Formats: sequence, C-alpha cells, structure tokens
Amino acid sequence: SNSTFDGVARSLWVWLDADAGAGNAYIGLGTSAKYYIYFGGVYNDITPIVQTDTLTNPFTTTSASATVTVVDSAYSPSVGDFVTFSGAGTAGGILINGDYRVQTVPTATSYTITSSATATSTTTGGGTVTAAYEYPTGLNVYSIGTGWGTGPYSRGTWSSSYSAGVGQQLRLWSNDNFGADFVIAPRGGPVFYWQDANGVGTRAQYLSNLANSTTALTDASTFLISATSITVTAANAPSIFPYMVITGTGIPAGTKVAASYVTGSTTVPITSTTTAGSSGNYTFSYAGSFVPSSTYQVITSEVQEFLICFGANPYSPNNAATTFNPMVVRWSDQANAYQWIPQTSNQSGEYLLTNGSYIMGARATRQEILIWTDSAIYSMQYLGAPYVWGFQILMDNISVISPNA
Repeated sequence: SNSTFDGVARSLWVWLDADAGAGNAYIGLGTSAKYYIYFGGVYNDITPIVQTDTLTNPFTTTSASATVTVVDSAYSPSVGDFVTFSGAGTAGGILINGDYRVQTVPTATSYTITSSATATSTTTGGGTVTAAYEYPTGLNVYSIGTGWGTGPYSRGTWSSSYSAGVGQQLRLWSNDNFGADFVIAPRGGPVFYWQDANGVGTRAQYLSNLANSTTALTDASTFLISATSITVTAANAPSIFPYMVITGTGIPAGTKVAASYVTGSTTVPITSTTTAGSSGNYTFSYAGSFVPSSTYQVITSEVQEFLICFGANPYSPNNAATTFNPMVVRWSDQANAYQWIPQTSNQSGEYLLTNGSYIMGARATRQEILIWTDSAIYSMQYLGAPYVWGFQILMDNISVISPNA
C-alpha cells in the first residue's frame, strides 16, 4: 500500500460487491482510532461522523507556533479524537482544512490541534468553518484501575481494600457485509452502515439515521393548520408506529409520530404542530429510534438476510430508550436492515438468553450461529415465521476468553 492507517488494527473483513464481472474486493479494517475500507491501494476513512458544527472564526494562532486553538461551544472532543475542517480561510498565514487529531482540551469549549505549518502571526480567524467530528477513538490497550474514584461509589465494605479493579473497554469492532453493503459496530457502541452504492469515498452512517430517512410507506393523511395530530387511512394505520418520521407539505422538518400513539388508530398524534393544511401524499419512514442504540456485536445471517445484534436495548412499543441488556439478542426484519419493530407481518424480533450475565461473542457457521455467554454456549438456528429463530443451550460452564478468541 502507498498509504497508512491510524491506530492499532483490531478487525479485518473481506468481501466482494456485486459490480459487473468479478466485483470489487474490499477489506474492512477497524482500528483503535478509526474504521477504514482498503480499496485500490488506499485506506479509505469511513469512520462515522457524530456531529457537524458550523463555526465562525474559530481558530486562534500564535506566531511561530504550529499549535492552533479551536473554539466550539457545541461539542467537546477528547484528546486523540479526530475532526475534519472544511471551508476555512487562512488564519495567521496558515490554511486549516482536512483531518486533524485533538492534542489537548484546555476547556469545555476549546481544544488544540497541530497544523502542518507554523503561524506567521498571532490572530483569531478562519471565517465560516465546518467542523465534522468523528466517532470518538478507543483504547488500544485494556486497562484496569484500582485507585480512589475507580468504579461506582460504595463498592466493597467500609475501609476495605479493593484490588479487583474496573476495566475500561478495549476498542473492538464487529463487522459483516449485508449483501454488497457493510455493517460495523464498536463493542458497546451503536450500529453503523456503509452503502456500497455511494462508493469508498463516503463514510458509514448511523443505521438509525438511515432508517429515519428511508420511506416505509406513503399515506394521503389529512389535517388542518396548527394541528397536533393527523388522520391516516385505515389501511395504513396497522403499519404506522411511534417514532416514525413524517415528511410532506405542512409538516415541520423532524416531526415524528408521538410515542403515545397506539398502532392501528387512524388518529396519529405528532411531535410538532402543522404549519399548513394537508396537501398530497405524506411519507412515513422506518422508526430509527428502535434500531438498537448499542450492542456488543453485530453480524448478518447471509442466507436468511437478517441483521443481528448480540446485546441490545430490548424493544418496547412506546419507549425507544429502554435499558441495555447484555443478554438480549435482537434481529431486524428479513432482508430489511431498517425495520426493528416485531410484528406478525414481519420477522423482526428478540430473545433473552438466561444462562450467563453477558454475551461474550457470536460466530456464524454453515448450519447455525453459535453464541457464547460468560458461562454457556448456545445454538441459534433459523426456524421461519412465526418463531423466526430458535435457541438451544449446548453446554454450560463454558465460554471463550475474549470476544476475538
């Protein structure tokens, strides 16, 4: 390769897309700092963007120094995180565009980066700048702390020593291809999705955001100006769920079906007040709020075309913010990575494992998916509707030493 990557490599995944001929061969590479797709001799950075801010004259330079202070009151990165600047003008004689690593964080609203050149003057400037913050970097070693302040308050008995320590999660990535597309997740983090059709020059996105922007159905809804609810057709009512995003004339951007909505009712409460009367058809997205917000591992079932999370927040019809359960297995609808609401009309669902306290890892084999908890091994096999997946414990008092073992 004629390029390099940042961080310590922790995961590799190879797959082909469906382009004409033999297809394109990709290598997914997850490191402690970023996620890349290696293609054409180059490590293409697809690390997801978690927040994008527009800043005005955010750079402060010091004459003869390469250190630049950046002010942003809307986001505070950590040391070692990455930020990409675009649209900037010169400040102190240097142009600050491209990818930079945060060096220090002196205050809650500022941080420093190192420029490739030294400033010719001490000044504040840069003009209107777009700052795109990447998913935070992770640890490249597993560390255990035992000192004062480590772990929860009141652990152990009063005045007793505490030597077990509290571990900090090493950055591990799970990855799998979903057809020609690609799905990744940092252990303990959200699910991200990279779309092959957009090319290697684009970044992975939150799967929940893609679900929110993908149309699930259209409906000739009716409502008046300043309304807090809309009326939908009886035929579509059973397929409308809380947290779906609604778009169309008279609907403010970001409006969703309210959490209180009971699926099947033709009267749908919404989260914003309409700005005009109804006109034409309206689109309802998939409910991205029900995509698991964090997981230990994500894989796909290639033959059956399911996206599966091992460790997840369980589904609750009117509550998208349920507590993460390290023993829950959740899966999307068949051949639809955006639908995570279990219904008799689809094959999305979940299952709670009971032997163990957390899922260590899972591996797909030719006949089944094997799941290790910290104390047992399960077999997960496809049954078809209505049960979808069946789970059988193969042996207890057994596990693997780590997720990558």
